[in-house]
Amino acid sequence: MEAKPKEVEEVETCSEDAEDHPQRGGWKTFPFISGSVLGLSVAAGGWASNLIVFLITKFNVKSLSATQINNIILGTNNLLPIAGAFIADSFLGSFSVVSIFSFISLLGMIMLTLIATIHSLRPSSCPPGSLTCEGPSKFQYSVLYAALTLASLGLGGTRFTIATMGADQFRKPQDQGVFFNWYFMALYVANVISFTAIIYVQDNVGWGLGFGICFIANVIGLLVFLLGKRFYRQVKPKGSPFMSIARVLVASVWKMKISLAASRDSDYFYGDGALADNTVPTKAFRFLNRAALKIEENKQFDGSYEKTWKLCTVKEVEDLKTLIKIMPLWSTGIFLSTPIGISSSLTILQALTMDRHLGPHFTIPAGSFLVFNLLATTISIFIVDRFILHKFRALQRIGIGHVINIVALVGSALIERRRLEVVRAHNLTNQPGMVVPMSALWLVAPLSVVGIGEAFHFPGQVALYYEEFPKPLKSTSTAMSSLLIGIGYYLSTAITDLVDRTTGWLPNDINQGRLDNVFWMLAVIGVKARNNTLKAKINYLNWSCAPVLGELGSHGDFDLRTYCVAQTCFPLMKIGLAFSVKNNWNGGSRMNHKTAVQRLLLSRHFFYKDTINEVPKFNIHQIFFSNFNIERGMGNVLVAVGGVDMEVLLLNAVQGGESRIFVHKVVLLGRMLKPHPHDHDLGRLARVTAQGEYEVGKELAVKRCETEGKF
Repeated sequence: MEAKPKEVEEVETCSEDAEDHPQRGGWKTFPFISGSVLGLSVAAGGWASNLIVFLITKFNVKSLSATQINNIILGTNNLLPIAGAFIADSFLGSFSVVSIFSFISLLGMIMLTLIATIHSLRPSSCPPGSLTCEGPSKFQYSVLYAALTLASLGLGGTRFTIATMGADQFRKPQDQGVFFNWYFMALYVANVISFTAIIYVQDNVGWGLGFGICFIANVIGLLVFLLGKRFYRQVKPKGSPFMSIARVLVASVWKMKISLAASRDSDYFYGDGALADNTVPTKAFRFLNRAALKIEENKQFDGSYEKTWKLCTVKEVEDLKTLIKIMPLWSTGIFLSTPIGISSSLTILQALTMDRHLGPHFTIPAGSFLVFNLLATTISIFIVDRFILHKFRALQRIGIGHVINIVALVGSALIERRRLEVVRAHNLTNQPGMVVPMSALWLVAPLSVVGIGEAFHFPGQVALYYEEFPKPLKSTSTAMSSLLIGIGYYLSTAITDLVDRTTGWLPNDINQGRLDNVFWMLAVIGVKARNNTLKAKINYLNWSCAPVLGELGSHGDFDLRTYCVAQTCFPLMKIGLAFSVKNNWNGGSRMNHKTAVQRLLLSRHFFYKDTINEVPKFNIHQIFFSNFNIERGMGNVLVAVGGVDMEVLLLNAVQGGESRIFVHKVVLLGRMLKPHPHDHDLGRLARVTAQGEYEVGKELAVKRCETEGKF
C-alpha cells in the first residue's frame, strides 16, 4: 500500500489536545448534552425564576429587599461560571466539573424542598396587605442562604462549562456556531417550562411539590449527562491558563530595560520540539514582546531554551494581547446587562400590582411573566439561526441586540407611566396590596422585545468570545457573557439601593413611586452603552487590522470610522461593498488596488465570507492575477484576510482545470508570503502544487476545507 505524502498526514492530524477516538464527538453527543441542559436548566429555573415571590410570600421579606436579594443571587449565579470554567480549564476538565457541580445542585434542591415542607424552617404566614408580619429568624435565614448557595454553586459550575464541552465535540466553526444556537434554544425551552409549569405548581399547588419537581429534573439531567460519557471527546486540562498570563507580565517587566529596536523574528522564543508554534510577534503592545525575547541569561547549559518566569513563548505573548484586545469590547456589555437586570426584577413587582387574570378562572403567576421574554428569545434564536445568522457576524448581532433592548426600556417606561395614571385615577396610591385595574398583559410587549434583543446579543457574545479567546481559555470564554450578567445584577442591586436612597422613585409600594423614571434612566444608560460599544468596536477593528493595514501604509481616502458605523448600522451595504471592490480593482491604479483590498479585508470582520463570495462573480481574482504587478505587501494583505482566499484560488484552479499559468501565479504569490499564524499549511500547499502534484494539492486543499470548515 502506497504511503500517503507527509503533507497529507499532517493535515489529517488535527487533534487539539483531546482524547481523539474516531468514534467520539460529533452530533451523536448532542442528545446527551442537550438532555442534560434541559434537565439541569429546568431545575435551576424552577427555584431561581420565582425567588422574589417566594421571599415575599413565604419569608415575609419586603418587596424592595426581595428584589435586591434576588439580584444578588442571580449575580452570583452568573459569576460562579467563571470559577467553574477556571477549574475545568486548569485542573479537572469539563466532564468532571459538570458531574460534580450537578451533584452539588442536587443537594441545594433537597434543602429548598425541605424548607418549603418543614414549617419550622420558615416564618409564619402573613395575610396580604398586613403591616405587622413576622420576619425570618437568623437560623431560618442561615438555612435559606445555605440552600441558595448550594443551588447557585451547582448552576454556576454547569451552565457554561457544559456549553464549552458541547462545542469541543465539533471541529468545524460552522458546527460550533450551530451548536451554540441550539444550546441556547434548549436553555430557553427549559426556562419556559420553569417559568410556566413549575411556577404554576408553586403558586397554586405548593412550594414543596414545586421544588420537588426541580429535584427530579436535576436527577434526570445528571443521569443523562453521565450516560453519554463513552461518546464524549474530552479535552485534557493543561494547567492554569492564567499562569501563562502572569508569566508574560513578569517577564516583560523583568526585561523592560532591553531594547526591541533591533530585534528580529529569530530572536524570539517559539517553543521547542513538538511544542514549537509558528505564531509571529506582532507590533501591537510591543512592550510585551520582551517576554519572548531570548537573551543569554535564558539559555540552558545545552544551549536550548525553556519556558520560565523570565522567558515565554511568542504564542503566550500573543494570547495575552488577544485578551487585551477583546476586554474593552467585553466591558461595554456591563452597561447592557445592568438595565436588563433591573428591569426584569421590577417587571415582577409591576405584575404583582396589576390584573393578572386570563379569563374568569385563571390567574397568571407574577413570576411567569418573564416567560414571554424566554418565548420571544427561543423563537427569535430559531429565526436567527435559520435565516439571519449567516448574514451577520457576532459583532453585528451584539450591536443589534443593544439597540433592540433600548427600545424595550422605552416601552417599559411608557407602560409604567400609564399604570401610574390608572393608580391615581382610582385613588389606589395609599392602598398596598390592592390590584390596579389594568391588565398585566401590557408587560408582554417590552418583555418580548427584550427577548428578541437577547436572541441577537447573547449568542453573539458567546460566539465572539469563543472565537477570539486563546485555546487554553475556551471554557472561560463561554463564561464571559455570564460574567457580564453577574456584574450587571450586582450593579443592579447597587443602583437600586442608590435610587432608593436619593429619590422617592422606589418605595416598597411602587404605586407611591415613579418607576417610569427608573426605566427612563435605564434607557439613557443603554444609549450610553451603545455609544461605548461602537467606540470599542472601532478600536477592536483598528487593533485587529493593524498588522495588514500596516503593509499598505496610510489609509488614504479610506475612513475606518465611517466604514465601521456604516457597516454596523446598514449591513445590507455588503452588495454595494462588493461592487466597490470590483470598481476599484478594475481601475488598474495602485491606489485603487489598495482601496479594494482594504474594503475586502475589513468586510471579513463584518460579513465573514458573504462579501468574499460576491467577489468571484466579478472575476476579481482573475483580474488580480492577470495584472500581477503589485508588490509583496499586497500579497500579504490578501492572505492575511484569513488565508481562505489563497486556498480558494488554488482549489478552484486545480478542480476547475485552470491553466498552469494561473496556478503558477497562485504559487508565486504563495512563495512571496511570510508565514502567517493561521496559514501554516499554505507554504506546503504551494510547494506540492508547484511541483506539478496537482492531485496531492487538491487533496490537501479539500481536507483542510473539511476539517476547518472555512469555506
